[in-house]
Amino acid sequence: MLLQELIPNVNVEDYSTEFKARLQTGLDQNREDNELKWLREIVAFANTQGGVLYVGVNDKTHELEPLSHQEVDRTAQLLYQKIEERIEPSILPIVTEIEVPGGSPARYILKIAIKKCENGPVYVHVNGVPACFVRQFGRAKIATPEQIAELVIRGTRAAYDTMKTDQIFSFSDFTKLSALYESANPGKALTLKALESIGFVDENGSLARGALLFRDGCEDEITLAKASVFETFDKGGDTVKASASFRGCLFDVINKILDFVKNHSTTGYRKLPDRRVDLSSFPARALFEGIINAFAHRNYFVFGTEIDIDLYPDRLDITSPGSLLGGKNLHREKDISSLLPKRRNELICRVFELVHWMEAKGTGLDKISEDYAIADEKHRPFVSCDDDSFTLTLPDLTFAEGVIGLDNPYPPIHLPSPIASPYDERILSCCFAKERGLAEIASYLGIAPSTHLRKDILEALVKEGYLFQAQRGKAFVYRTNREKIRRFLVI
Repeated sequence: MLLQELIPNVNVEDYSTEFKARLQTGLDQNREDNELKWLREIVAFANTQGGVLYVGVNDKTHELEPLSHQEVDRTAQLLYQKIEERIEPSILPIVTEIEVPGGSPARYILKIAIKKCENGPVYVHVNGVPACFVRQFGRAKIATPEQIAELVIRGTRAAYDTMKTDQIFSFSDFTKLSALYESANPGKALTLKALESIGFVDENGSLARGALLFRDGCEDEITLAKASVFETFDKGGDTVKASASFRGCLFDVINKILDFVKNHSTTGYRKLPDRRVDLSSFPARALFEGIINAFAHRNYFVFGTEIDIDLYPDRLDITSPGSLLGGKNLHREKDISSLLPKRRNELICRVFELVHWMEAKGTGLDKISEDYAIADEKHRPFVSCDDDSFTLTLPDLTFAEGVIGLDNPYPPIHLPSPIASPYDERILSCCFAKERGLAEIASYLGIAPSTHLRKDILEALVKEGYLFQAQRGKAFVYRTNREKIRRFLVI
């Protein structure tokens, strides 16, 4: 009998469900701690969104392996004993017996429900050392330093931007904020009352930590952002065409990033049957919303990091420190308007709202989707996030092939006729996304890295202008002349 036959809609191990046939103790045949295998699941549930551990279910087949009444008693006693001995702070599971029909004597499945802990990280002791676990993709995994920091903050109900400082407010320190407010709200002046209402400053005149990031003379390293332009489609190449670092008042940093991207973007057009549509690399509003989103939602508790703005021939990646709140990981999620990101920095968001740089919750990603509505599937923006960072990718609308670097580092190329050998098309494909050495090219072709390949084929392609050649140390590397072969790409 399968678990879903007993409990409908419970048939997979996910963020909130885990199966164990039995709660084992001692060491397994590999001398690994059996208790840790289920204690870490309990800790992970407590640290994430809560969940249920079903005991008496095979975790591979999901078939029931029910417990006798005596086993139920022993399992419950073991559970409470080990939680008390090895888990801190103490948590209280809710244990329920679920009788399996059709058996005599009666046999049971144990449902162990764990609530989300709101009082900081929960740890399990491993050889006397506390270890913190979180739940992701149907399994417990060791928490990263950032996730532990998040759990500590959750336990104290603290947020980076709302923490109080000993700095006293003065309008003379916030002339840029005042000017932007007056520009966005014609006929109105920024008042102390308005700033108090959003927690920018308290009744004693003390500034919140997030307020300091908008001060005219801010030099806080936590505002650091780095922008880079890469010749290749990933960071594997050695050539960075341009780079710059910015820090200071968030208004200034954001404007400088916008200027950097615009100065290193292109304009073009797309031919339609009845007209020509002018295009820029990135729609202005989508670009602005993407940059604002990075600063509004980054994790400012992760020191020594920065927001990265990376320009590639086919896309712009905007990466901010901090996972998506709620523990959800995403890989190239294109339905970005369906995401409802929780605000990590409420005060910073409210400041952006004051100057009309930000609107209601969740509308930024909607606007980005709207700006790319005219784009085809190859040019749809998407987001990816893991335990440490959140990345928004804006495809370059003037790059006809779409996002090459992530989808297909070896795009197919069809030449009307050979140039130097039958390998020409595959060589140009191999070197399209990034520069390659002789050994890499030979490996891709499945042949030896011979003198014939280098002198008679690669150098011939260089001579005809289909490849660029550069020296790296004692070796040569090759990169496809994308402009020359663009019309031969198979899209």
